[in-house]
Amino acid sequence: MDENAFYVPVGNGTEVSLLRWLQGAEIPVHTIIKTKETAALKAQLAFNPAEKISVVAVQFDDKVRVYLKGCPEEVIKYCHHKFLPNGELSDFHHGEKEQVINELMGQQFCKKDGLKCLAFSYADFSIEQFN
Repeated sequence: MDENAFYVPVGNGTEVSLLRWLQGAEIPVHTIIKTKETAALKAQLAFNPAEKISVVAVQFDDKVRVYLKGCPEEVIKYCHHKFLPNGELSDFHHGEKEQVINELMGQQFCKKDGLKCLAFSYADFSIEQFN
């Protein structure tokens, strides 16, 4: 925290950038950081350049949430559902995945000004399922 009680992220460059992006969207980052204090790291796979993904599993109370971060073309392979604009969960079909990669990621984001794209996904498991 700085002298104005504003959270100043430090550490991994990608994660710092993401936290700053959330702050710019006026998301209360300090509450996200506080959640980390009650979570237990269950497993972690560092970024693998060959697979272009990293994985972390965190236990919150009676569930384990597995987060996947990496190259959109790789992350999307593991996705079975998507959130609709109204927040509802829907099946994520193969054709839709190709559309996201080709249209959204390829043309709108990654090709514009040489920006790098990251995709994120997660899945929740009971502790028994995860073990």
